[in-house]
Amino acid sequence: MKKLLGNKFFTGFVKFGLAAALITWLLYDASRKPEFGRILREPKDFRFIALAFGLLLTGVLATFIRWQLLVRALGFPFSTRDALRLGFLGYLFNFVAPGGVGGDIFKAVAVARQFHGRRAQAVATVFIDRIVGLYAILLVASTAVLWEGLVYAENAQVRRIAIGTLVCTVVGACAIVMMLFPGFTSGRVSRFLSNLPRTGRIFQQLIDAVRMYRERLPVIFWSLLISVGVHVCAVGCYYALGASFPGDSPTIGEHFVIVPLALVVGALPITPNGLGTFELAVEKLFPIVSSAAVPGSRGLIVSLIYRVLTILVALVGVVIYFFSRREVTAALHDAEDEATDEAAAESTQTSASKS
Repeated sequence: MKKLLGNKFFTGFVKFGLAAALITWLLYDASRKPEFGRILREPKDFRFIALAFGLLLTGVLATFIRWQLLVRALGFPFSTRDALRLGFLGYLFNFVAPGGVGGDIFKAVAVARQFHGRRAQAVATVFIDRIVGLYAILLVASTAVLWEGLVYAENAQVRRIAIGTLVCTVVGACAIVMMLFPGFTSGRVSRFLSNLPRTGRIFQQLIDAVRMYRERLPVIFWSLLISVGVHVCAVGCYYALGASFPGDSPTIGEHFVIVPLALVVGALPITPNGLGTFELAVEKLFPIVSSAAVPGSRGLIVSLIYRVLTILVALVGVVIYFFSRREVTAALHDAEDEATDEAAAESTQTSASKS
């Protein structure tokens, strides 16, 4: 147990260290370029920054409503107040990540505690919520790729990104269709995936979630539609931030490629809440995808302002935490036990596969 706890805290330390290193390197590299200082000194139009914050907040609130829809579909009497309260707390814990607890684990445990230990259903709501959100990113990016005709772009890197995005979207669609067949969740394929080392537990949670939601496809459709709206808000937020100071920026269509792809990179569990990886992706994509001569340092500045706005939204979770500290602390304790149990199960599964 002590070894597991040590590994958990070490992993968290490494993630925060990597995030800090990436941000430091990005700032250092950008500071050596003359356009970085010029962009920072330019006057900002705070009306566009306020608009960006409004779009960001709207998108975040929509994710809470999407999760509420998925929770209520499994028979939980889950109120909008609960969805907002736990949603903001989960959003906060995606940043601070106490111990090995992220926002998803906390929300699943909090729902299970509130409704008498229905753990499997609670985990399914969070898991499907994340899958639907990620696939919606690919849908938005693929639509932009086709609309902008980036598959035929002159830049070879842009073509590779465009084709890769379309391939991932098609593969995801095929996987979703396959999972709708009962044989996938109860036959040899499901047993094989569930017994894979390291990833087997994730596949098992996905299969359990698909079983629960297979008869609730209209809910999945509406959740996907909400997710598309969420990512449209994120793109609008980024575009407004770019418009807040003078100079060329990518077009709105190009933003629909850049932002979703950066969000996919940021969703990788490498750093807390994509800190550093998201900014790196934006910094690289701005000059590659943009048809105008837009420096990557401009994308970095915009992404850092975006990060500040997300932290301001997360502060709402801090206020909620102080008003319900006892309940949240108990849920965090259970969530840490949950994370430890998952790590132990994963370690046992890996050892068994090697023997």
